[in-house]
Amino acid sequence: MVFITGSSGLVGSHLIYALAVKGEKVRALYRSKESIKNVQSLFAYYNKVNNTSYSTDFVEWVEGDILDTTSLDLAMKGIKTVFHCAATVTFLKADFHTCIKVNRIGTANVVNACLTNKIEKLCYVSSTAAIGTAKGLITEETKWTPGRLVSGYSVSKHSAEKEVFRGAAEGLKVSIVNPCLILGPGNWNQSSLTLLQAALKAPPFFTSGTNAIVDARDVANFLILLSESDESEEKYLLIGENISFQELFTKLSIQLNVRKPKYKMNPIVAKLSAFILEYVMGFFGKKSPVSIESMQSAYKQLSYSNKKARERFNYTFYSVDESIENAINGRFDV
Repeated sequence: MVFITGSSGLVGSHLIYALAVKGEKVRALYRSKESIKNVQSLFAYYNKVNNTSYSTDFVEWVEGDILDTTSLDLAMKGIKTVFHCAATVTFLKADFHTCIKVNRIGTANVVNACLTNKIEKLCYVSSTAAIGTAKGLITEETKWTPGRLVSGYSVSKHSAEKEVFRGAAEGLKVSIVNPCLILGPGNWNQSSLTLLQAALKAPPFFTSGTNAIVDARDVANFLILLSESDESEEKYLLIGENISFQELFTKLSIQLNVRKPKYKMNPIVAKLSAFILEYVMGFFGKKSPVSIESMQSAYKQLSYSNKKARERFNYTFYSVDESIENAINGRFDV
């Protein structure tokens, strides 16, 4: 039996479906019964697309939280493999301590519970945010360095990876994946899928940065490959394609049948607007729709290599077009 944290999220729900296809037994951690509906909706979508009839009835649902060490420890009894997908993703400066608490301390709790329960392998979902940046192609070996422009989220995920490697030093087999921006069927008001909600509003402006996209199906399938591998202490960048934000929003607008972005947004105006919004709305106890850190990222020229993942496992990633089509067709928050 395998155990999954973050089971109702974009990666966790795709992982449960992929494990259902393989006939695996799954125990999944959840925080509210309402969140289980996300997994059920995903199953309904893929059953229709793939002409299958899988149900979530095979999942043993366990209510708990990665910050509750007692419930976490009990949930891992009799488990062979752990997939740690739970995380908080936010780029608001006011949420820094929440990021650290959930992403670093929560991961430390997962590692400790794995060690206590003699888990055979831990597969951790990190992020490209925990990888360093550089001119040219970024690889798993690119060194992460702290700095004024490094987001709090990046700090929390890099710190979480240290906890995972601590577990490795204490005898736990571990594998880490570093996915970029993940697209897939799901609720467009949550996680990285808010990008699709933003594109639906047909903004006339685009930023000049570049980043990368990966399909949620690829993240789930690759996690399973790693769980079946004997290797340990390896990291893998999961990248479908590198793409500019202009091209990405153009592709999204075509699929959504809305107006294409036409004007390049001035970076000074964009960053100043984000600064004002974040601090003014924060003063009144509200969360800004954009953050200073996310706007800074929107102008970075980032390009990642998926060579290690492709060559070691002879793996082929979905294209951006395939990921966009699947994500749009599988929307279930309406």
